[in-house]
Amino acid sequence: MDWSLGPFALNASDSPMQGRGVHVGQEFDFETTFRYRPPSRQDRITSFVNLLPLIPESWSPLVELIGHLPHYEFRSFGHECPDGLLKPVASIAEEMSRAGWAYHDKPTGDGFGHIVHNWAAVGRPLIGHAHYYAGQRAEALWQDGVTCIDLDRHTTEEAARVIAGTTPEAHAQMCRAIRDTLVRLYSPGSDARAVRDGLL
Repeated sequence: MDWSLGPFALNASDSPMQGRGVHVGQEFDFETTFRYRPPSRQDRITSFVNLLPLIPESWSPLVELIGHLPHYEFRSFGHECPDGLLKPVASIAEEMSRAGWAYHDKPTGDGFGHIVHNWAAVGRPLIGHAHYYAGQRAEALWQDGVTCIDLDRHTTEEAARVIAGTTPEAHAQMCRAIRDTLVRLYSPGSDARAVRDGLL
């Protein structure tokens, strides 16, 4: 972007602003499509990270988890992933609701990050490396033992023990906690007001 032209930027990335603009989250339907759904099972771990098998530092921990949790079901959706692409968006939300845990491990992090916020909206605890989101919009979703299992703090063997040992009550509490965190963090209405105020 040529900031010398004096643009007003709507910035949904983690790129720094060098002029006028507002950081915004891309709007998605978190009341209907990605509404909160109480978990019906804990023994299913699902990922929607594109190209996950091609990212060794993210795929390897998942393979290790699979080895430590032989009675769990694992699904991996996205480009170049074992379970392929899933469409339309409503089907993604439905598949998320069937999961007990969300494996989300992206070394690049995200700008806004639809999938990580979609997981929070549906209400599923994250599994992955929290430091990938340090300083980014979704950082608040990574609270070890509250909204996620942080692989920066646990080996995959330890993480598997935590997953397997989480009671249904504690799991439901984590599901609710990540949804509640999203509701505090994500406000399209506030973003719209900030854009309006910035344009005045």
